[in-house]
Amino acid sequence: MSHPEKLWSAQVDYWGKAVQNAIEAQEALMAGGEVVEDDTPSDPRFKNPLWQTHPYFNFVKQQYQLGAKTIEDAVANLDDLDPRDRQRVEFFARQVIELMAPTNYLATNPDALERAVETEGESLVKG
Repeated sequence: MSHPEKLWSAQVDYWGKAVQNAIEAQEALMAGGEVVEDDTPSDPRFKNPLWQTHPYFNFVKQQYQLGAKTIEDAVANLDDLDPRDRQRVEFFARQVIELMAPTNYLATNPDALERAVETEGESLVKG
């Protein structure tokens, strides 16, 4: 907290991008589902085509990746950490980022939803 301007700057940047992403997703839904091409980094968890073509899943993916990058940048910009503490903070930040991945949750995972429909819910019962 010795540099609150860094925190404010990061928050304003994040919220600006998050709101812009929400606006684009809403416009895509109103236009009949056409997704604007995104330039998010490649991630094997998002290989299902719906992550690129469906406005809802594309929005969720982009919001997640934006949040992950914001956390990573915040950790990278921490001042005055000794190497061991930096390693710990990076480790725990990575755990939070991975925990929040939309692929971990039924409502935000098109693969799991498709499988549930194909198996008439059996995949949900079996886990």
